Amino acid sequence: AQARPAEPWVLVQAAAAPTDPSRRALGSVRAAQLHAISTETGGRVLRLEADVGDHVRRGQLLVVLDPAVATRRLLAAREELARAEAQLVERERNRTRVSGLVTLGAASEADAEQADIDRQAAASAAAGARTALAAAEQELAAVEIRAPVDGVVALRHIERSAVAGPGAPLLELDGDGAREIVAYAPQTIASAVQRGTRVVWRSGERSGHAIVERVARRAAGSGARQIVARVTDGEVEPGAITELEFPEGASAATARVPAAAVQIARDGSHTLRVVDADRRLRALPIKLVRLVDGYALVAGDIAPGDLVVAAGGQHVAAGTRVQTRLVTR
Repeated sequence: AQARPAEPWVLVQAAAAPTDPSRRALGSVRAAQLHAISTETGGRVLRLEADVGDHVRRGQLLVVLDPAVATRRLLAAREELARAEAQLVERERNRTRVSGLVTLGAASEADAEQADIDRQAAASAAAGARTALAAAEQELAAVEIRAPVDGVVALRHIERSAVAGPGAPLLELDGDGAREIVAYAPQTIASAVQRGTRVVWRSGERSGHAIVERVARRAAGSGARQIVARVTDGEVEPGAITELEFPEGASAATARVPAAAVQIARDGSHTLRVVDADRRLRALPIKLVRLVDGYALVAGDIAPGDLVVAAGGQHVAAGTRVQTRLVTR
């Protein structure tokens, strides 16, 4: 009997979801409320009571500065106040004495006016000394820097024994509440993204959605533009590295296939060879959306999981029954 010809082999690969690396951008998570912790007076860092990643409560001690300088200023301010108050008491007594002498005719009105002027000057000096003492007490209290809100320590700018200048940032604290993702995307993406665009975020095994709130008008030094998106669902910690996936737009792809699987006709149309359930080849017209890293994003009657001929299909006519060998990468 005549033997049946062997069915030809073709290499196939399952169509995948239409993920597009060129529509993604990496970013980091931060709290919508970011608090920069600094010191008004400056000083040497004596102790660090919190580090990056620590959860802190409002009022919790974060940094302790060396109190030696502030203590000396406080002692000097107290001594100055004591001298000023003693002088004020002496000037008040002198004014009372001169007033009595004026009544007796032993002193003139000019003497009384001068005594009153001296008393007012002493009173002003005492008031200034009290203000200086209050400032010195506040400076000493400021050596203990506490958390203004509940949150997570996001950044630490200083080390122990370092000298912090007045107003210099010591720590950055991410407050509890809403989360933001700050990412930098190439111009091709940023130019098409608008405020209110809904995007997908992924961080490890976690995922969710976010709404774009700001897009920088100008590119940064790397040529990318900053995009800030507010997390609307899903749990993600501040500081986590996160991937944003932006929508395709009007020409959304339905599947991702090997670029070699796309066949181009003379008229410029594109087709795929797919394998049906009975192992027969079928020519499927598709629209080529974009080529990305050796793959093709296509739109048409094809879905993830369909078997696409990656090699050998161009040598076999449509309708032919074939044997398949799955390509794995």
